[in-house]
Amino acid sequence: MKGMIYKVPIKHKEETPTQALAKDIQNNLSVIKDDIVASSKENVINGEELDDFIYHHFLNRLDPVEYCENVLRHHLPESRQKLHENQTALIRAVCNPKLKQVAGMMSRQSGKTESISSFCGFLIDNYPQMRVGVFTPRLQQAEVSIGRLSTFFQMNEDRLNNKIVKLTKDRIELSNKSYVTAVSASDQSNIEGLTFDVIVLDEAQKVSDYTFSERIVPMGN
Repeated sequence: MKGMIYKVPIKHKEETPTQALAKDIQNNLSVIKDDIVASSKENVINGEELDDFIYHHFLNRLDPVEYCENVLRHHLPESRQKLHENQTALIRAVCNPKLKQVAGMMSRQSGKTESISSFCGFLIDNYPQMRVGVFTPRLQQAEVSIGRLSTFFQMNEDRLNNKIVKLTKDRIELSNKSYVTAVSASDQSNIEGLTFDVIVLDEAQKVSDYTFSERIVPMGN
């Protein structure tokens, strides 16, 4: 009929998870920028000195050792917050995105479990949708590392970047959809079908070559 206009509804494409994540990051950066601009004249943000704010909210999130010492180990006495040299070397190596494989030889009681718990905590709290698997010859051994990290997270929950969603003896999940889980590396275990971004193989000398090369390595993303 003359003079009538028909509008065809436009179908909008659904936002992909990657686009949604990018938008969230952009929104967060905008909020932080506004806070800094609004508070720059007073050098105070939310009652915190500007240099302290920058350190606590940015610098110790970028450096894995700073994060481990000042976030995960904040509840410890000051004399125990600092990591040993062998631990910091391992943590920096594992958290370096340029390194695809890292091998460490550490004796008993040298801080190996503490190191594993620390870099796993850094990875899942600072990277969204990060999947970390800790493999040991016996599941109970991997659960020790998960338990240590559980203590770190629970004692310092107010200092984390994300909320704790799930916490069991063999798995920790955060609100950014990252998680770390304990997995058995025994030849009899049923572990096929899992996928991880980071694979941690503890007590590697006790894991058979077949399980390592044919069952664990293919899980790497």
